[in-house]
Amino acid sequence: MKLLIVLFAVVVAVSAYPGHPWAAPVHAPAVHHVINVPQPAPIPPVHPQPLNIKIPHSQSVRIPYHGVHIAQPHLVGVEHYVPEPEVKVVAKPVAHHPW
Repeated sequence: MKLLIVLFAVVVAVSAYPGHPWAAPVHAPAVHHVINVPQPAPIPPVHPQPLNIKIPHSQSVRIPYHGVHIAQPHLVGVEHYVPEPEVKVVAKPVAHHPW
């Protein structure tokens, strides 16, 4: 009896399933849309002559052929003596009393 109830429930569930909502029914006519897309402009062919490009300031675009200047680093721990400037004390004469 339990088997009969289970089979009946399965049959009811399968018959109640609506199916795939995106699938068109068999009796619906097939509709095809045609979209006309304009073609892009064709790419022109390569020019037979190369471009004649002249650089107006060729002196500023020179290739440096001389060697690279490598800066000598400061030696760590080596101190160079630089004498401290002496302070000159000059006494100015008092022109008037500040009080």
